[in-house]
Amino acid sequence: MKILKDQILNALNLIQSINTKNLTWQAENQDQKIKLSHTAALAEKELAGELAKKAIHLKHEINLIKTKQTAELVMLKTRCKKDIEDYEHYLESLNQLKSAMQSRYSSLPDAIVHTIHHHSKNLLNSMWEAENPEDKFKYELRLIQFITIMHEDIRLNQATTVTDELPENTLKLVHQAHTSFSTTQN
Repeated sequence: MKILKDQILNALNLIQSINTKNLTWQAENQDQKIKLSHTAALAEKELAGELAKKAIHLKHEINLIKTKQTAELVMLKTRCKKDIEDYEHYLESLNQLKSAMQSRYSSLPDAIVHTIHHHSKNLLNSMWEAENPEDKFKYELRLIQFITIMHEDIRLNQATTVTDELPENTLKLVHQAHTSFSTTQN
């Protein structure tokens, strides 16, 4: 039994020695442990502050981008609306020329009037759909030339009393356009 008592005392001494060493280590390193926890808390606060600043800055940047995009969208919608109005005015003008041609050239078959009108609308559409400004300008000049010749043919017909004439210059221009189109397709 003495052996058992000695072993228990040794075990208790060992546990007490470990506890004493642990308490000694805790006491010796308490200042450093407090400094580390304090440094960690400060670093955490600093990091939280930086994240808050970055979040505010990011939110501000997002709002600026949203505002810019909203303004650009409004401008684009306005421009598109104006473009549609302009396109409708062009179509209305072409329809007026068609009506004037029908009334001045009463013997002209409807199919020819519709072909002339269709050609003018194709020029308008080509101008409208052209991607680069150079092509757009080229089609615009062709449309202006075509409308001018149509108008001139109508004016010349109004000056004469003969109503069986044909809009010769307009028809020549349509023929030239279809001939040049056919040669580019072959």
